[in-house]
Amino acid sequence: ALFLFSKLLEVRGVVCPIVEDDLHLCAELVDGTLLVGQHRLTGKEVAPIHARVQSLRLVRSLFDASPASADIDEKVRKHIEAADLICYPMGSFYSSVLANLLPRGVGRAIAAAGCPRVYVPNTAVDPEQLGMTVADSVEALWHAARADAGDDLPISRVVNLVLIDRNPNHYSMPIDLDRLDRLGVQVVPLELVTDTSHPYVHPQRLTETLLSLT
Repeated sequence: ALFLFSKLLEVRGVVCPIVEDDLHLCAELVDGTLLVGQHRLTGKEVAPIHARVQSLRLVRSLFDASPASADIDEKVRKHIEAADLICYPMGSFYSSVLANLLPRGVGRAIAAAGCPRVYVPNTAVDPEQLGMTVADSVEALWHAARADAGDDLPISRVVNLVLIDRNPNHYSMPIDLDRLDRLGVQVVPLELVTDTSHPYVHPQRLTETLLSLT
């Protein structure tokens, strides 16, 4: 299916899933609530979450919250390790971004890559990031990668750049520049949101910026 759609859309590059397993997500909130299934986390089919996400894991069934595991294959590992750039993009933070770091082998492949590692925070409200700051998001990505690559993995091997718009009012969550500096992550302020793209990042400006980093 990915091959056919790539041909149909004339995709320039290779699109491949992190894993091909049929799995589900389980989020544990800080109040102990377990939410099994992506649809219960994104705040679209059901009410938005009422407490911050504490952890995320893979499970086999919507009716069983027992942890499951999956491994990336050799082809995926090689793609990650040979990447010109690793980007954690805008989108549903836990179910669309961080979920890709949960399978075994992803964290180690990211750590082994010799390229920039960039996080682009959401400008619009993401219900999954309730109570979070940009630095919290960076640390969540770091924590997920360390679960696979080891606790001694430095943050620079997971995220070393954060791209933000110059106007902090475009963001619904605090950017906390001082904390990002203490983490050793470089923040790059740019003109990413335009009058025509507001409240979202302008796709061409972001694409040109990312290409300039490769």
